[in-house]
Amino acid sequence: MDNSNALQILLLNVAGGADIADSVAQFARRRQCGVCVFGGIGTVANITLRQPAAPGEVMTLHGCFEILSLTGSFLPPQALLGLSGLTVNLAGAQGQVVGGKVVGTFVAEGPVRVIACTFSNVIYERLPLEDNHDNGSAGLLQ
Repeated sequence: MDNSNALQILLLNVAGGADIADSVAQFARRRQCGVCVFGGIGTVANITLRQPAAPGEVMTLHGCFEILSLTGSFLPPQALLGLSGLTVNLAGAQGQVVGGKVVGTFVAEGPVRVIACTFSNVIYERLPLEDNHDNGSAGLLQ
């Protein structure tokens, strides 16, 4: 049974040398769906991040880093632009931990596995909800 509101859980294998963010975004475009990333495992190199503590500051990391956490989303093509992307926390060889929003290269050093789900419909809600909020007034994009 095909249900347009159903989630499908995926294990995406990203080959070494490929850009992880570009690979997941391209998968979403080709499948005409949204992708929600829950986590990932593997080693990455040549990463460009924007750190939350320094708005607007971009940092490029060279060398190998282990993925500690990976989250994000790539919305379906008909959804609002600019709301897609990945956030990552990484561990370096000397135990340093760094993280931020991926804003440039995010290259898999070896095979990287990404745990995600696909979806097709996005509902936009304004929060906080008003007392007279009608459940049928949400914007459903199909």
